[in-house]
Amino acid sequence: MDVAHTESAQLISRLEGQVMIIPDLRGMISHWPSGKNVHCNVIDVLINHCLQDCDAFPQDLANVRDANPTLLASR
Repeated sequence: MDVAHTESAQLISRLEGQVMIIPDLRGMISHWPSGKNVHCNVIDVLINHCLQDCDAFPQDLANVRDANPTLLASR
């Protein structure tokens, strides 16, 4: 078994069942640019074409679409 996998499994084992507090990072990133790329519509079409041509399970494609790759790629 690969070392990274073993370390990941150990970390998961240690954290399982624990309550984790995730800090609110909005204050830290509030000054970051948030404009939308003017080419967002073109990017959306390109990504959708790639996803249509992709040989993946329907649930995997749905997960990718839910992640909004257009928004990620257009920043």
